[in-house]
Amino acid sequence: MKQGRNICFAALALAAGAVGAAYGAGITTPSAPVLTPADGRVLVSIGGVLNATGYNVYRHAGTDAPVLVNAQPTPYTWFVDDGGGKGLANGTPLFYSVKAVLADASGKTAEGPASAEAVTTPDPPLFGSLVTYNIGTLNPGTVTYDAAKKVINVHASGGEFWSGSDSETFAAMPVDGDFTITAQIPAPPAIADGGSSNSGKVGLLMRESLEPGAAYAYVFASVMRDKEILFEGRRVPFGNGSSSDNFPDDFSGGQTNFADLKFPVWMRLTRSGTMMSAQQSEDGTNWTDETAAEDFGRMPTTTYVGIAATALSDGMYLDGQVTNLSITSP
Repeated sequence: MKQGRNICFAALALAAGAVGAAYGAGITTPSAPVLTPADGRVLVSIGGVLNATGYNVYRHAGTDAPVLVNAQPTPYTWFVDDGGGKGLANGTPLFYSVKAVLADASGKTAEGPASAEAVTTPDPPLFGSLVTYNIGTLNPGTVTYDAAKKVINVHASGGEFWSGSDSETFAAMPVDGDFTITAQIPAPPAIADGGSSNSGKVGLLMRESLEPGAAYAYVFASVMRDKEILFEGRRVPFGNGSSSDNFPDDFSGGQTNFADLKFPVWMRLTRSGTMMSAQQSEDGTNWTDETAAEDFGRMPTTTYVGIAATALSDGMYLDGQVTNLSITSP
């Protein structure tokens, strides 16, 4: 996989909430944490709560009861869980929640309610730089590399991340500035275990952040629907100008019907300033635009770029493959 200049990890944006004026009363529930897995550890990023003096982080695996993982409330809006210095077991899905803590001058503390949970799986980053995130789903997906076949295998659940939804598995890296991500999809993805969703999808995604409802641009192949290849996105994050009725800042379009598409197919997603464009190709040399390029109007310097997939039925799983992945920055 090729990488261009100035590709670096970025700090995660943190939101603030509010707390009741009376000590220990009405402590705001934090938002679900954003989880960044690594080799034997997990970075837990916490949505800040106004007036909180600290945060407690809870973890469990499967049906186990949540356990407190920090000995003392952390005063920061982040916490690195490394299993108390012993390291976490790679390959095991872990569920996290957080609670805000208040303390008075005498040291008396009060703990608020638990946030919604988020799930991640500790593992070394794919190719040393692609980290797998589960966004909006508690059914963890995996993105792995078969070195013998030179194929990236994607196993993902999730509901949808079009319009008013945001639920997928995303293997990504932060990229500073303009970029082009290119890959080949050798065959249409398939729903595992006899599931019936024809609209599950796998492809190339840009997200402006890892927060739920972030603006995004996505070019993908579906299980079996028309149009088979689509370029879609959300120019404005949830709650920041999007209409709750028809989401006028969303876009979607394509040209190729399922019956007319020849696999393998190449895909390309490109950022140039605030413009996002998507193309497809039969040979990786001659490209056809999916639709006209889309102007997002504004974009952060750093975006997250990589492979994304969803089954479009949370709890069901989709299996897809990606080859010849390349991320370049001019």
